[in-house]
Amino acid sequence: MTNLPLRLAIGLLAAGCSSVPQEVELYNNTPATVAIRGCGPDELVDPQVSASISAMCRSAVEIEAGDRRWRYGSLWRAWSMASMRENGDKSASGLYHLKLQLQPDGSIIVLPRGGDYPADAGARQPRDFPIRPD
Repeated sequence: MTNLPLRLAIGLLAAGCSSVPQEVELYNNTPATVAIRGCGPDELVDPQVSASISAMCRSAVEIEAGDRRWRYGSLWRAWSMASMRENGDKSASGLYHLKLQLQPDGSIIVLPRGGDYPADAGARQPRDFPIRPD
């Protein structure tokens, strides 16, 4: 298990657009190390650490935190190109970086542009957020 953020090259296929590379980062705001399964190799993420996840993954994602297990069947729908543009930070190279945060109740919130971890759980969320487990 590593305490370094995990970076993966990822992309997003936006409806009506060509393939546009993007970054989606998930911060573990739970008190437990979590296991992320469903898109590529399992990832272990310690508390207060972030990991990159694939925006191309259309399969169900499962997150296990101690004795709790959450399943998300449609994560990819929440980070549409519109969501990336509205909520993501744009790099000098034109890529959007969307920051998400896993909450202790299993919900996933999005950080506002320029936001830092950990985010306020009570902050207003845009359409499609928070993402709740199935």
